[in-house]
Amino acid sequence: MANEVEQTKHLCSCCGETEIPEDRNYCDKCINYMKHYPFDAWDFAFPAIAVMFLALAITMVALGWSVFRGAAKGDAYVRAGRLESAQTAYAETNMVLTEKQQPYGWAYLRRQLKLYDRLGVQSFSTASEFIESAYSATDLKKPWNRYAKDFRAQVDRYTAAYNAFNAAASSEDVKDLKAFLPVYEEELKKVDYDKAYADYFRYYACIIYNEDTKTQKQYVDSIAAAGKQYANLYLPLYSELSLNGKDYDKTLEYSSELLTLNKEDPYAYVYRAIAYRMQGNLPKAYNAIQTGLKSSGSNSPLNYQMAIYCLLDGNLTQAATYAKTAYENADTSSSYTSAASLYALIAKQRNQTEVYDQIVEALSENDLSISDDVNKVLDGKLTLKQLFLEGKGDFTW
Repeated sequence: MANEVEQTKHLCSCCGETEIPEDRNYCDKCINYMKHYPFDAWDFAFPAIAVMFLALAITMVALGWSVFRGAAKGDAYVRAGRLESAQTAYAETNMVLTEKQQPYGWAYLRRQLKLYDRLGVQSFSTASEFIESAYSATDLKKPWNRYAKDFRAQVDRYTAAYNAFNAAASSEDVKDLKAFLPVYEEELKKVDYDKAYADYFRYYACIIYNEDTKTQKQYVDSIAAAGKQYANLYLPLYSELSLNGKDYDKTLEYSSELLTLNKEDPYAYVYRAIAYRMQGNLPKAYNAIQTGLKSSGSNSPLNYQMAIYCLLDGNLTQAATYAKTAYENADTSSSYTSAASLYALIAKQRNQTEVYDQIVEALSENDLSISDDVNKVLDGKLTLKQLFLEGKGDFTW
């Protein structure tokens, strides 16, 4: 009977404890409380707004995390001096931003331009394309894009010196450096150029016209005198001059300086590999090549050096693999000819006549030919040691 009475009780809908008449919903205590602390619309609005912002934040993180991570990775690589890796990280982030149609931001763009500047003239072609795609003419006039405008002008001055060089070198009257220089001066008068870049192309003309090392060096000295901002230009040239002069200790010194600018500079490791090899220190040559290949696996000169190492080590199979990679990735006439000559030599030693014939034909189509050293080695007139350890050959390095 007591249970039946308990079940028929009508309790307050608010506190759920006080018994009230059936015609009411709340007890007197709860009604009094609600009068003093009435519910406000904001009590419901704040939780709703919080949920909305949380949802927005989750969406932004989902969209932007990969971008933030990629940009942060690129920045970290730059601070570590690993410029090749930084370039890759930024490129991947740029692709994500482009796909999502998100703006780059002036600070992010500026960091990439500083990277191109540190990489030097070898990156100017890519840098020019980057500026064209990332900045409009109006953008370059904005004060916060001053660095981009100045860097664009720097690239343009380099391009002007390059175009003047091509015009002078292609003149029918130019057969040697003595004839080239006055024609080049006249071409330079037509453009806005940087003297250091002009000296670089004067040096390059010395190479083309087989001018003596002393004359070559005077132009490199002139570039160095222009300031340390040109270090990524004159240090590689000093490295090559020291290699030609068989001053291998100096080569190692210059290459070390290059690595302070960029720990992943592939040519710094190429110079070190050659210097160590010519000193007879093959283990250090191998370590230099291996280190370079970690960040520049497809680099033609690095693969060429590894092919030489494997050849000297008697591993023809691996030597052929690296020589083929060097051959397929060569981006200059000289590196293409050297890689082709080495690949052809290895193919002959492996009795791969068809591969050898294909290389000869490919060179012929470009008015080039295999080094005479290949036949000398095959005929027994020149040993691999004489060629690659003593420097008695055309494609020693």
